[in-house]
Amino acid sequence: MKNTYPASINLTYKDYETIRQDIISKLPILTNGKWSNLNESDPGIAIVELLAAMLDNVYYYQDAAINEAYMPNAKQRTAVMKFLRALGYETRNVAAAKGTVKVGVAASTFPVYPVTVPPFTSVTGKSMTGVPVSFTCIDGTVLQSASDKAELSVVQGTILGDSTNHALLIVADGQPDQKYLIDYLNVDITTVIIYVNGNKSDVWTRVPSFFSSKSNDKHFIVQLNDDLKPVIIFGNGVNGFIPTSGITLYVQAVQTDGSTGNVGIGAIIKVSTSTSFDANGNSVTLVVKNDSPIVGGADLESLDNAKMNAVGQVYSVKKAVTAEDFALLMTSLPSVDKAIAWGEQEEQYPNYELLNRVQLSFFSKQYTDFNDASQLAGYNMLRDTLIKPFLADRMPITSRMVFVYPRLVDIYITLRLGIDTNVYNPQLVISNVTQSIQNYFAFDNVTFGQAIRISLLQRLINSVEGVAWVQITRLAKFPVPTFVLSESQPEVVAPDPAPNPPVDLILARNELPIVVERNTVFAASVPTASYLEISLFPNISDQSVKDGLTGALGINNVGSFALTVINPDGQSDSMLKGISIIPNTVLSHLTITYVPSIDANNAAVGYFNKPSGDTAVYCPKV
Repeated sequence: MKNTYPASINLTYKDYETIRQDIISKLPILTNGKWSNLNESDPGIAIVELLAAMLDNVYYYQDAAINEAYMPNAKQRTAVMKFLRALGYETRNVAAAKGTVKVGVAASTFPVYPVTVPPFTSVTGKSMTGVPVSFTCIDGTVLQSASDKAELSVVQGTILGDSTNHALLIVADGQPDQKYLIDYLNVDITTVIIYVNGNKSDVWTRVPSFFSSKSNDKHFIVQLNDDLKPVIIFGNGVNGFIPTSGITLYVQAVQTDGSTGNVGIGAIIKVSTSTSFDANGNSVTLVVKNDSPIVGGADLESLDNAKMNAVGQVYSVKKAVTAEDFALLMTSLPSVDKAIAWGEQEEQYPNYELLNRVQLSFFSKQYTDFNDASQLAGYNMLRDTLIKPFLADRMPITSRMVFVYPRLVDIYITLRLGIDTNVYNPQLVISNVTQSIQNYFAFDNVTFGQAIRISLLQRLINSVEGVAWVQITRLAKFPVPTFVLSESQPEVVAPDPAPNPPVDLILARNELPIVVERNTVFAASVPTASYLEISLFPNISDQSVKDGLTGALGINNVGSFALTVINPDGQSDSMLKGISIIPNTVLSHLTITYVPSIDANNAAVGYFNKPSGDTAVYCPKV
């Protein structure tokens, strides 16, 4: 009998509709023409549709499984962790903030000294966002007098275990590759300490892998399981010592709040435990404060960051030699969101003082307001206690690091659009243009030293449906200089110093562009660079401000300033004399006007030739 089955089936048809149509089209062949009723009312077609739906579902899971087998496409954390573990990279779990506090006796109490402050005393404070957070003092101390203030190391979070041992107890079984689950989420694996039978002198060492471990080395590793809970793994007797059967292992670890635990100076204000006693055994009230920020707290590493950091560490072989090595290693650390490194050869002009020196700049979303002394101190603490030591261990001994503060640079753009208002809603088109620009310049997409080019903006805007043509009439790092004496009478008090026609903006290597409204991205701004000095600021009264007590118009000085550039040789030049800008929280980075037009040639040439017709103005509120 001759085979009448189709020679092949297109396996790329994986959605319900194409599967259904493909099966139905082959029914006459498979049945030798006996199945002729292909209407939806036929019960056989219902069975075909059920099969198509089942196959659609199977193909979906098949595609998902194949995607998870390819690291760039993998979306499941389990798959990504296993991929990166094969590269020798462990995805970063939450990290606990660490620092020091000073503890003393409250002035209102009169204990009999000495006063004992036991280990694991709990203190509390508020994070930079106002959220209550708790900290644990690792060590105890003894206070000898009312003026005695002891400095104790603290970690943000709770020490796991009971109130007696402050540790989790596990009993070794003597088998190779012993594994023990720490059945808690949000555990900072870098805080895991293991010692034997309560003897803190018999401590095991955490290592990233057993590759270099010998048979008698008391080493262990910690990995996250699929549920993001830590698993402790011991050696097999060849690489790493096997814990002896029957011994009790004390496991100390910290459950933390991650980035929420980063606090500024003076944020810790209360001792929440009352287990301190004087020489007579009476309870004593303690006071606490932190004279320096407590930093280093970070949340679970995102999958995109993990992929980038893992490849970066393989690329750099975990050594800091090239500029790319420095930047990749910095971004692998907690609380570092963007980083850049450059040397003398990348400077615009030769600077022989930078020979054998690498300049570094990094940005952290945790510390965005350098005008806030507490946040600036937190940024410096992160740099000095985490980043510098980390890089120092990986860089050549002949190199030196020079850190440069980052700057957020506001970019102000004024556009004129041609829109066919007979077909497109101009407000919708302008909203789409606004969204397109802001998406392109979203924080995750921008880079240090980025170039904001007019040609790029034109291509970006012209790609929005409904835009017939675009003119970029202004591109600057500052808004149009105006001040307002009344809401109805805005007044320009100085010529606009922005280039006319506009030119490309090339940012310095430590600068990041901001086009999205600032309060939706960061809490505050990064201050002016050290070589800029603002003088004659301010001398204009804002008459729209009322005194809260008298109701009279206030005399709040805002606005007018002169900008002075301090040159390296100590000389100075004044720029932008007399420009007045009023701080305005609703000031938009984007100002867009439109003209009803369908003719791209109507824009004439250049940036400033105005199309004919009335110009309608629409300023998007973001």
